[in-house]
Amino acid sequence: MVEGILKLSRLPCTIRTRKRRIYIVLLTVENRQPHVYKLLLKSLVLKGSVFKEVDNQGNSALHLAAKLGDHEPWLIPGAALQMQWEFKWYEFVKESMPRHIFSRYNIVGQISRPWSSPGILSQTLEDLFTDTHKELVKNGGKWLSKTSESCYVVAALIATVAFATSATVLRGVKQDVGALILEKHLAFDVFSISSLIALYCSVTAVVMFLAI
Repeated sequence: MVEGILKLSRLPCTIRTRKRRIYIVLLTVENRQPHVYKLLLKSLVLKGSVFKEVDNQGNSALHLAAKLGDHEPWLIPGAALQMQWEFKWYEFVKESMPRHIFSRYNIVGQISRPWSSPGILSQTLEDLFTDTHKELVKNGGKWLSKTSESCYVVAALIATVAFATSATVLRGVKQDVGALILEKHLAFDVFSISSLIALYCSVTAVVMFLAI
């Protein structure tokens, strides 16, 4: 449907409400719609000044990408994965925006000054991204800790089984010469190597989960 609208000769680039004026590019970025944003980037109609516009608060598309929004287009399991998606979305929008927007400030509110006129409170892109994602980073750390604890238990069990398997001698040894019964069998060699690899991987996983 969006692609069909973009083919129209008269494209509504601006949406006006009682409280704010917002452009279609800003609305797309604010609602986290990557497929629609890609269509807007490819559209010849919107190339140019539309991607440089700001709303009433001085927010460019990059400001809205840096701000943690309420709308989530997909159900992302875990706060850490959601934080990763937010960062990738911000980088994707950043690569498509003009360079001079990177240092632009938005308008957050006013600062009361006792001996002078009120000043304007503004934020950079880095400050906006950091402030709005603080709680998500904290929840992501808790989610990683709980997940690593569960995975640590599983990895420890696998390491125990792998160690017991690698130390097991199948069919025993020949009593007269002391050699393994299956010493020259290919299947035994494959089994031994696989057991050692499983032991190495499981121990490595345990160490990695302990480091989280």
